[in-house]
Amino acid sequence: MYYFFIFAFWFLAAGIIFSPFSPVYIPFYTPVALLILSIFVSLRIGQIITFISIFLLGISLSKPVKLQDKYLKPVFIQCKVSSIPYVSDKFSVFPCFIFNSDKEFLKNKKITVYLREENRQIFLFSQISFFGKVLIENNKIKAIAYKDFIQVRNNNFYLFAKLKNFLIDRYSLSSLNNRTYNLGLALIFGEKGYLSYKEKSRFINAGTSHLLAISGMHIGIILSLILFLFSFNRRLSYGIGIGLLSVYPFFTGLHIPVIRASIMGVLYLISKVKYLKVEPINILFFVGFLVLIFSPDAIYQPGFQLSFIAVLGIILYLELILKNFKNRYITWIYQSIMLSIIATIFTAPMVMYHFGQFSIATILATPVLILILFPYLFFSIINLFTFFSIAPLVKIMDLIGYLFLKTNDFFAELGLAQNGFAPSLWMVIIFLIFIAGIRFVKIPAFIKALLLVFSFFIFVDLSYIKENSYRIFVFKKLKKPDWIVVSPYGECFVSKKSRAILSVANKNGCKKVYSYRFLKFAETTTDIKVLKNIIEINGKLIKLKNENYSVKIQFNDK
Repeated sequence: MYYFFIFAFWFLAAGIIFSPFSPVYIPFYTPVALLILSIFVSLRIGQIITFISIFLLGISLSKPVKLQDKYLKPVFIQCKVSSIPYVSDKFSVFPCFIFNSDKEFLKNKKITVYLREENRQIFLFSQISFFGKVLIENNKIKAIAYKDFIQVRNNNFYLFAKLKNFLIDRYSLSSLNNRTYNLGLALIFGEKGYLSYKEKSRFINAGTSHLLAISGMHIGIILSLILFLFSFNRRLSYGIGIGLLSVYPFFTGLHIPVIRASIMGVLYLISKVKYLKVEPINILFFVGFLVLIFSPDAIYQPGFQLSFIAVLGIILYLELILKNFKNRYITWIYQSIMLSIIATIFTAPMVMYHFGQFSIATILATPVLILILFPYLFFSIINLFTFFSIAPLVKIMDLIGYLFLKTNDFFAELGLAQNGFAPSLWMVIIFLIFIAGIRFVKIPAFIKALLLVFSFFIFVDLSYIKENSYRIFVFKKLKKPDWIVVSPYGECFVSKKSRAILSVANKNGCKKVYSYRFLKFAETTTDIKVLKNIIEINGKLIKLKNENYSVKIQFNDK
């Protein structure tokens, strides 16, 4: 079957999504046995058995074990780090697989560990022993390790971390200023944790946050630069590209968009070396299939969804994007803008669904910033190869980075970002199926483009919340639930400012967010007397001024 992995990907994804509802546990050997059986039957029956086994494989890989909500301290845990930690100047976070604990029921479970400090000594497959506090909530296990009770044992994989830390230290010696240095950590090493909240907000307002996440676009730019630098020997350039892309994900945090893009890049280069003809959409679904095999939870992660959908949209509409004109500069401008428009139309629905925000400025800001990103990444590659030892080259790179930041500031200050979008998941799915289907309709290319844009603006209008009333949302918690009250005046009042609560605030178009404990200092349009009379909060009702308000939506804080 020519498009085997397209079907394999969807059957595996369906199994993963269905797994929480499966009435029985399916052991791993059951789908494996069915796969072996498919070899000994006829082709048609074998294909049916293969896809059934892939569906069952998705169930067996991600069937959750239900845990009772509880809070424990102190707890002893020994675990092995299963991914590269997220590090900032204030904390470190990493997933870990528990192989030993004084609490027997925790053994062989996955846990997310939080350290209240910057720690670069922990890397992939490091063995960690610590005492800490453990919270089990919504079937997820989290631990906060006590600072002075942590022991780290590393292995050969830590060599990647040592090299990365060495390069970061060398970069810090010659960087222009703290702002360009933090940008370099994000764009070169995948370390976004050092960007300030204010800096991240500028990228959100400009609709250019995706440029901070190393993904297919960055890999494409890096790959094209390598092919250019070593163009005197094409096979050598392919070899260097394969080698760099094979290790690059380890330097940038093993984020799924980087893994997907790197694998696609390696397969592309191998096809060039071996003179093989490849189909981009086959490679995309093959890589997606591999990612879900090794990380089933990726299907729920916005990063995986956005990068996969963006590349799918670009592949589907390559014919529309790769139009050539007599003037190569006009060609480049057209292709950059069309690439940005297609990627935006395909990803914006998921952005609205997850974050409740969208900025139309992204259509113009993205191609302009990509133009600046090319020379920035060009010098970053040279600096990586020279271990950031040539200070003038580092300064030039940072100057380009400063231009990148100032240009982004310009688009952010246009005020084109808007929140208040809350499309349903089914609405997003139907829209994506519709715009993907337009690709296969036999109509002129410019009609397809008009249909895409027209249907997108209809989707935007339907996704916008137009209600003009008080709304109350409650977040289930182990002890005391969190809540948010949305006023008809664009003001939100919250029990605390968490990521989940702020996401709901964005989806409801809140222009200002007030923490309840600070309300006495705030000047608001809303009748504060109503909010000051909150008597009780629970999972179902909030009593305001002796009136019971039913919770419109009950959220589980995941």
